[in-house]
Amino acid sequence: MQGREKSDRQWVIDVVNGNVKLNREEEAEEWTHRCIYKIPSYLHELQKGAFTPRLVSLGPFHLGSLHLQPMEHHKRRALLHFHYCSKHSADVYLEALGAIERKLRACYEWPDELPGLESPEFLNMKLLDGCFLLEFYSTNEEENCSGYADNDPVFGPKFLLGQMIHHLVLLQNEITLLVLKLPYVTITPDEVRITVS
Repeated sequence: MQGREKSDRQWVIDVVNGNVKLNREEEAEEWTHRCIYKIPSYLHELQKGAFTPRLVSLGPFHLGSLHLQPMEHHKRRALLHFHYCSKHSADVYLEALGAIERKLRACYEWPDELPGLESPEFLNMKLLDGCFLLEFYSTNEEENCSGYADNDPVFGPKFLLGQMIHHLVLLQNEITLLVLKLPYVTITPDEVRITVS
């Protein structure tokens, strides 16, 4: 018996034995937050490459793709700039992300072929992606106040804006707004209080 068949059979046995029960509230809550989905394979077949980013990976679906690795360096630079300007430790933001991790994970459809990410890897991905987007948008909105060099290949004045926008709105290359609201949390010395809903 194949692995999936065996697990499906075990699941049915667990239902019959009363070990798995319907929880309507939990099910409704799950679908309330779900907003980022994996594109069905038949759509990929209709237009090959239409849903595959060529410059930057955001979120878990394309994480680790070899052709997107060069932009990972720029994500780390964005975090350093963001950290410098925010005056808060990256730990503050990781802690705030950790406080809403369950809600963040609930936004994604996690198909069988996409392995779940362990908490530290998931939170680090969110922090890097969020800082990258915030830095990218702020440098393209506010002239001469970002701290990046004018000839910066990513964060310089409008260098990649046209090319990048396409990748930032691609389905399957998304992050939830909860991450982008994170820098606007209220931070006190002893606690991180999330002000996003």
